Amino acid sequence: MGSGNRGPVAAILLAAAEGDGGDGTRTLLPVSEAAPIERAIEALLPSSVSELVVVVGPTAVTLGFQVGRKPLTVKKHREWKKGWRSGLAAGLRSVSPDATAVLVATPDTARLTTAVLDRLVRLWQKSGRGLVVSTLGGRRRLPAVLDLRYREEIGALRPESGLEEIWDRHGDDVATADLERPTPTLGTPRPGPSGGP
Repeated sequence: MGSGNRGPVAAILLAAAEGDGGDGTRTLLPVSEAAPIERAIEALLPSSVSELVVVVGPTAVTLGFQVGRKPLTVKKHREWKKGWRSGLAAGLRSVSPDATAVLVATPDTARLTTAVLDRLVRLWQKSGRGLVVSTLGGRRRLPAVLDLRYREEIGALRPESGLEEIWDRHGDDVATADLERPTPTLGTPRPGPSGGP
């Protein structure tokens, strides 16, 4: 098990990619009482992440949030048509150099709550593993924590591949958190593909 003090974890919220509304703004539109991006930010800001980078499309409206003392960076990503990998790369370029890992999420992620996010960060801190992946219904998915020692591999992913490629390649460095169960597990289950980043 790790020491529990592995350094700060930044968060990247991927709110712009091809297919999310044509201009990277679908997640800014009202759904129910709050737009998905608002709900995601409201879950992330009080969590144990050290900072939040929100990657939005180039025409997205300015986000108006009272963020207290936690840094929030809005990155307008002009190359959103290249997909989620391009957005993640833009987010990685925007995180503080002090960050040692990133928690990656999307606004439409199911069960995106502060408690879930804190659980993932805690598991990364304590397990000593470099990759912490959520599972739901037996499928690996976001949100996930990625140690920044994998930064170059993330940047080199093929456009058609997802984070599954890194999770598969480094299965012995994966801890999973089943969002339907309270107890995390070490090692990689062999579920079907996640169908996304």
